[in-house]
Amino acid sequence: MAKRKNPSHLPYLADLAESGYGAFEDYYPLSAAGEMDTEHATLYCGRNVIWDGYAGQMIRAYPKYIQHISGNQFDADKLAAIVSGIDEAPDRVVITAPYGNVNFIDPQDVKESIEYAADEGLDEPYTTGDDDLDEWLVSPEKFDKAEQRQLAKTLKQAVKERWGDLGRLACTIRDGNHRAFGALIAGEPYVWMIVEGNQMQDLRAKGRKTPAERAILDELE
Repeated sequence: MAKRKNPSHLPYLADLAESGYGAFEDYYPLSAAGEMDTEHATLYCGRNVIWDGYAGQMIRAYPKYIQHISGNQFDADKLAAIVSGIDEAPDRVVITAPYGNVNFIDPQDVKESIEYAADEGLDEPYTTGDDDLDEWLVSPEKFDKAEQRQLAKTLKQAVKERWGDLGRLACTIRDGNHRAFGALIAGEPYVWMIVEGNQMQDLRAKGRKTPAERAILDELE
């Protein structure tokens, strides 16, 4: 399934959470009761959440660079439960970290993000940091051949120097969407995500690493 190319659906999910009502203990009874096993767990701290994860397989997923699978359905009551559970807890809440994949944002991702935003009327698509480059990626026919040659050179520089969102790491949540997005709605600056097994196998495989693989490995904790 295709991933969502634009992260700006978070305000929509915040509105959805406000429309729901759910008891934290009904959905996450061990977390609500403070009975998560922390003695044998590997814990990663956020602001008001402590995430139970796996050493060497964790990455921070930030609001701008977190997305869910296209077509994923959110339950308003469950989302509201996680938000209120974090907001109203007297201490930091221990929650199982979500699972997902990481990708290295390249020009194609920027192009698709801008196109998705235009189709859906969303804000804040990915950008190269240069308006002309962004427009050229989406509508190259608007530029003459000389301009296109120059823009192609500029794009190479932008990729190399990681302008805008190029080279950033985007996380796609595949399991634990309510936990991940509920925590962000509750004010967490980022979510700790477990990189799923198949991608970890690829990253740990012997052999020369691509720049994207090296970038992901550098961020794992």
